[in-house]
Amino acid sequence: MMNKLWFWCFLQIPLLVWAQSGEVNFGFSAGAAFYQPRIRLHQNAPLPGVEFLGSIRTGDGGNGNFIFEFGYMQSRIPEIRSFYSYRSGFLVRDANCVNNHHYFAPAAYWRAPVWEEEKLALQIGLQVNWLFRTHSFCRYQVDSTWQQEWQGPFPLNARDRFYPVLKTGAETRLLQSPKMKVYAYLNIFHQLPAFSPPGDKNYKDSLLSSRYLAPAMGWNIGIRTYL
Repeated sequence: MMNKLWFWCFLQIPLLVWAQSGEVNFGFSAGAAFYQPRIRLHQNAPLPGVEFLGSIRTGDGGNGNFIFEFGYMQSRIPEIRSFYSYRSGFLVRDANCVNNHHYFAPAAYWRAPVWEEEKLALQIGLQVNWLFRTHSFCRYQVDSTWQQEWQGPFPLNARDRFYPVLKTGAETRLLQSPKMKVYAYLNIFHQLPAFSPPGDKNYKDSLLSSRYLAPAMGWNIGIRTYL
């Protein structure tokens, strides 16, 4: 039931776009993301990742407007790992690795200006981070020589792949011209219970599950431009 509800909510996005009056602006966002789903295993603090998103802003912005985003987000998580190296053929113990997680990240949220000239606007909405690839980059020593190699991509069938987050944040306008508007934004992610697509019967590792609420468990910062 919950899975169908999430998908029904996202099917409403095209209707919300057409319901808005006024101009429609297209743009893109680029920034840094500090994100990882909260699970039941011990986790290290995330390193800076990246995000690249396309944006659609509807309405005239006077009393608020909807913004829809879609694009790519990468997170980077440090981890100490032991594995058999395909390069050296040895068992590597306690290698310094960085896990790279790649997400498709559609979002829809409401934006309302607080101060004049868009010096401050507040945002709240929903984003779904769909994990589609994960691998690691590791460094270790063999005979006093530093080696490095990629591990993975790792299988995803034993873990959740869809992570909805409530996104709250703010932005401020840095530049406005007849052809361009530029904003700086900051958002905080509040994790909602993870879900699987309807009909997905794959086994899920309970330790890798994110099916519970977790406030303020990630954030991003960047620049958004409308043309």
